[in-house]
Amino acid sequence: MRIQSFASVFRLCIVKLLLLVLFTSAVNARVIPAEDFFRTPQFRDFTISPDGNSIAMIGEWNSRQNLFVFDLATREGRRITSYRRNNVLGVTWANNERILYFMDDDGNESLGIFAVNRDGSRPRVLVRPFSGRPQGVGAFRRTVIIDRLVNEPNHVLVTNNDRHLEYPDVFRMNINTGDMSIVLRNPGDVLGWSTDWDGVIRFAAFSDRNSGVSGVRYRASADSDWIELATFGDDAPSWSPLGFSQDGKSLIVRSNMDSDLAGDLSVRFGIKNYR
Repeated sequence: MRIQSFASVFRLCIVKLLLLVLFTSAVNARVIPAEDFFRTPQFRDFTISPDGNSIAMIGEWNSRQNLFVFDLATREGRRITSYRRNNVLGVTWANNERILYFMDDDGNESLGIFAVNRDGSRPRVLVRPFSGRPQGVGAFRRTVIIDRLVNEPNHVLVTNNDRHLEYPDVFRMNINTGDMSIVLRNPGDVLGWSTDWDGVIRFAAFSDRNSGVSGVRYRASADSDWIELATFGDDAPSWSPLGFSQDGKSLIVRSNMDSDLAGDLSVRFGIKNYR
């Protein structure tokens, strides 16, 4: 009985001590100013190199967003760009040495593509930002990176809409010179292209403006013919591809079909079994 009483007293002391610690922490806690929630972060857009040895990121310098690289082996970081007028808006690795980043022309949201080595050497403008007036809402001439090419470390796949604003073609772009060569010519209705894990364009999202019908096309390989996986009426429930499984046999999609959820639902299905 005495042992139980001692245990009860001990537990009560522990509870009081915890309450005291919590109360003290609450009193001494710094009130976070509302401005902190809207402040530009010191660093953002962290992206790791393909070999896992370095991290590229965007950070503030001289009141502008610039590019930084952190070496995971040496635990040292360095700034590799020094922009004083425009901001770096995005970053990705082209290979273990070369970094691609994106800037517009004084805030017009038409992104150009720039390249630099991880040590800050060999900077190059690959695609200049469009500096004219847009032809419609958001209708800029633009080049967009869609994938690295594992077997071609000096090239990436890009889409470019110079020929048609709405329906971009696919090109292979050299990350050192910006030279581009055609890979796929848009048939006139494809809004977006996507690749498998090997960097091969395997599916395309299309839309027919006249009929209002949209859908998804698929091909088994770079040498195969395109087939239509699905079509959807205007404003009808639909799905869109997000990517291939690593074995290339299944397609991961975002769908609002046959779902009671308020938002989209990501599902996976075997391509050969889908009709």
